[in-house]
Amino acid sequence: SLQIFKASFDNASRLLEAPGPVYTDGSRQRRPVTASGGDGLQVLAWEDSDNSGYRIVYSLRRPANGTQFERKLLSSSASSHLGSLAAAVGTGGKICMLWERWNQGASAPDLMLARLDSLGNPLGSQISVATAASGGGRLASVAIGPEGNLMAAWRQGNSAGENAKIMARVYSSTGSVVRNQIEISRDTLEYIGSVSGPEVAVSDSTGNFLVLWREFYSDRNLLYYRLYDADGDSLPLPGGQWRTRLG
Repeated sequence: SLQIFKASFDNASRLLEAPGPVYTDGSRQRRPVTASGGDGLQVLAWEDSDNSGYRIVYSLRRPANGTQFERKLLSSSASSHLGSLAAAVGTGGKICMLWERWNQGASAPDLMLARLDSLGNPLGSQISVATAASGGGRLASVAIGPEGNLMAAWRQGNSAGENAKIMARVYSSTGSVVRNQIEISRDTLEYIGSVSGPEVAVSDSTGNFLVLWREFYSDRNLLYYRLYDADGDSLPLPGGQWRTRLG
């Protein structure tokens, strides 16, 4: 079996909690992700599998009192592989999670989104962010703004020669779509170059979103960013360019 271990450190990198397994039930635990909020809420999520199928599970913890809630089930399937996870915690402990759902025979995954309250209870139904039929959603990232709007960004395109680009959507605090299908980067032919998965961050004061990604070519490795307001509208960048290169 595969196990996920955890350890905690203070802001000076001093060990506070020695490494140890999270759960020891014999299942295969992979692809852990963590997220934390300003009130100390911590989220740990991972893919869990055994002979009965695949599951996305998670646990919540508040370091102030050391309480770790029981393990909770987010999604399960007897046949669909559940891959690559992302998680974020917003104001008031609201949680969102993104994960890939690979159906049998599919060339790309569906990208799914779940919204939870601070106790891990679902806030509405799970949302299909991107479908395999539309190019799928891989290597996703998510961030929640101070007013509850969230941006989910992902890499679309996964086969050699297929156009690859970074896409995003913005959802309101109630889960409704605020901005649909934002094209963050432009098409990159994968036999010429490729793009990484995105990283999304948010300003706690303005609610503006920052999206970072890399473009890879045979002789170059370039890092770019774009800025968006809380509703997903593109913000001006230096020199009036549609994207800005770092480094």
